[in-house]
Amino acid sequence: MLDSKIELIISLARSALNGEKYEFDGDFDYNYILKMATAHQMYSMLYTGAVNLGADKNAPQMRALFDRVCKSIMISDRQLHQINRIMKAFENNRIDHLALKGIILKSMYPEAHMRLMGDADILIRLDQIDECDRVMAELGFEKGPESNHELIYTHKDLLVELHKRTIPSYNKDYYAYFGDGWEKAIKYDLTKSRYTYNPEDEFIFIFTHFSKHYRDSGIGFRHLCDLWVYLNKKPNLNDDYMKSEMQKLCLYDFYMNIRDALMFCFENGDLTEKAEFILNNIFSGGAYGTREANRLSDAVKMSKGKTVRGAWLKKVIKIACPPYKTMTERYSVLKKIPVLLPIFWIVNWVEILLFRRKNIKKRTDEIRALSVEKIENYQHGLNYVGLDFNFEE
Repeated sequence: MLDSKIELIISLARSALNGEKYEFDGDFDYNYILKMATAHQMYSMLYTGAVNLGADKNAPQMRALFDRVCKSIMISDRQLHQINRIMKAFENNRIDHLALKGIILKSMYPEAHMRLMGDADILIRLDQIDECDRVMAELGFEKGPESNHELIYTHKDLLVELHKRTIPSYNKDYYAYFGDGWEKAIKYDLTKSRYTYNPEDEFIFIFTHFSKHYRDSGIGFRHLCDLWVYLNKKPNLNDDYMKSEMQKLCLYDFYMNIRDALMFCFENGDLTEKAEFILNNIFSGGAYGTREANRLSDAVKMSKGKTVRGAWLKKVIKIACPPYKTMTERYSVLKKIPVLLPIFWIVNWVEILLFRRKNIKKRTDEIRALSVEKIENYQHGLNYVGLDFNFEE
């Protein structure tokens, strides 16, 4: 059985998304509602659902939640304004672009502010990066750091991630399927340079992104709602094609378990054991999981083709002796003289002992949080719901 508090949050989300209005016969745990709305970034959705089910709008926590809703509306409007500016500028400058994830999902919710975005994701072509830099600068965006798969641009109203590829190349199994993301792109109506995916491929990408986060560190309830919103908005997806492509990604079993969880949450379906396991896992963290889950996930990846104990040792060494890229962020001289890395590991630990003693507890806590048993349990939890890291680290 799910905890009654979790069932309350599910009821509020279902009411907000499906428009259900009735007198809720349970207790409104206002503190928990506010806590989950904050942890999972679902202010508007949970407030709307609570009002629909007869919650007291004058309760202090509801007033606090309403303040967050008002802010969400303003943030959402500013986000949409900036996204429209970017898309129009890219179109005018013949820059090929394809909107991803939140930009697509936002328009599918009953109200756009129900679906806040931490950032806006847009796929671009590698040979147009210089043009993107120029246009983004003209629009008032400041360029930030570049990662494996994206370019970051910041503005007071919106953080934008222009994707060089849809999936990071280090997620080797999913990257093998998607590549740079352009293979299945199709022109968006009569536009010059805007692209999209057909609905099946669009959902497969959204679901793969969901799966990636679930296995890497965990994912929040809002992202489960995303899946329901999309499937509810596009009820005629080609099931045979979806099954075939999900099987190529080794995600079909996980997809069916997620479908069971969605049916329970939004269609009053039966709660299967695996759906219950998934929901408990989702509600145990925040919008993007937990740091501990991320560490355990990293260790599970390291264990592919090796023993779990060997992966544990490798992870402990990685914590004690951070990799070259991490060390260059603190000691820039390593960029010019990388052979000094072992010496700077010693320097780093001396600095920690003398000037950053709080870091000792942080590092020891990280090591203590890892154990062979926990790594094995994390692996078993993924396998139980139909997930794995389908490559050797």
